Formats: sequence, structure tokens, C-alpha cells
Amino acid sequence: MDKLKDMFISYKKEGLFNIRFLILWFMVAVYPLVVIPNPFYISFPGGVVPPNYFYAPRYVILVIISIIALIILIKDRTTINHPVFIPLSLFVVLIIISSFLAPVQVTAWIGSPYRYTGASTIFCCIILFILASTCSKDKLPIILSSLIFTAAVVSVIALLQYTGINLVPHDFVKKDLISYGTMPHPNFLGTYMVFTLPGSILLYFQKPKKYLYLITSFLIFSGLIVSLCRGAWLAFLPISLIIVYHVWKNREQRKQIVFFFSI
Repeated sequence: MDKLKDMFISYKKEGLFNIRFLILWFMVAVYPLVVIPNPFYISFPGGVVPPNYFYAPRYVILVIISIIALIILIKDRTTINHPVFIPLSLFVVLIIISSFLAPVQVTAWIGSPYRYTGASTIFCCIILFILASTCSKDKLPIILSSLIFTAAVVSVIALLQYTGINLVPHDFVKKDLISYGTMPHPNFLGTYMVFTLPGSILLYFQKPKKYLYLITSFLIFSGLIVSLCRGAWLAFLPISLIIVYHVWKNREQRKQIVFFFSI
């Protein structure tokens, strides 16, 4: 009990119970794992959409989390003064105009019944982006590490699927897919892997526990390979060159980078 109490006090001092941090941590550490392997029906004007294990549950969670984040931003009267929000504001205006002028309003605002990537999804992502911009920099290492460890877990699931052991059954529409992890499609898995892999590689060169990030990098790279997403493979080539260039400038790390890429 004393150890748990000390851990609770330590987390509280570090601000790990801060609601902003918890939201961001949830989105990078838990959200990619959200799958409901049972029929999840949603009614549209045209009828009831077939069972959806991935898109619909995540859309609902995204909306709920984004509403909570918006309430926090409004309550704290968060100021937005970064130059990046200028083109982002223009983007929002164009989305609103195009959505109102769309011939099918439901599809424009919510998205197709099989994707849920309409204007509302973009707005939710923008809210979370604003919330992330207000997060303290000292919390970023924890968020980045959580993102990498979750990606490694997804990669393990994808590797098991590639060997014929499927822990995450897909819906009947795409039941013939091989390796997709906890993503709706292998292409999304490849994109997710190539997005998280650079962070894992850089942490390997920066953190003292190198073996840990060597393992996560190996797992994530394996997930990238079994995704069979050629676009993600091609995207990793320039990324790897940038990483090599960045690390090679430090002479002390040159042997490490040769060792890393030789594996």
C-alpha cells in the first residue's frame, strides 16, 4: 500500500493526472487498440449499416473525447497565437463551405457509413491538435514512448496475423485481409507503422535503455513489412535517409547507427 501511495504522489507531482495529458495519452496509447469484435450497428437515413468493428467505435470515441477537450479549452480560455493556425483556420473555413454545399449532407459531415471521415472527424482532430499544442513539453517524452509501445503491440498482433494467428477478427466485408493489426486495412497499418517508426529509432539513439527501443524499432519495422503497403515502404526510404543524416553528424553515434541498420 505504501508503494502504491508513493507512486500516486509521484504521478501527481509530475502532473500525470492532468486531464489534458490523460486525453493525449489515451489517444496515442489506447485509441489505436480500440476494436469491438462484435456487430456494431449504426442507422443511417438509407438504412442500417452492416457491422463495423473499427470505424464506428473509434468515431464515437473520437467525438466524445474531442467534446471533452473542447470543453477544457473553452473553460481554460486557451489562447491560440501560433502562425500554423492561420492556414488551419483557412482550411476550416473551406471545409465548412464545401460541406454546406455538398449534395449529400450526411456524408459531408459524418462521412460514408464505412469510413466516418467527414467534416466532423476533421474538426475533432483539429480540437485535439489544439489541445496537444498546449501540452507541457516535459510530458512529450511520456506521450512519445506510449505511442511507440502501442505501435509495437499493434505490430505484434500484425505479425501473429501474418502467421495465421488472428486475435482481431475483421468484419465480413474485408475478411480476406492478412495483416492489419488493429487497423481497418493493411494500408492504414503501414501508414501507422511508418509514422511511429522514426520516433522509436531516434529514441534508440537518445535514451539510455537502448535495447528497449531497439526491440520496439524491430517490431514496428516488421509490422511495416507485413502490412505489404508499398506506399509506406517507399515513404520510409527518405525518412531513413533523414534519420541517418541527423544522427551521422554526431561522431559518437556513428557506430550505433551502423549497428542499428545492420540488424
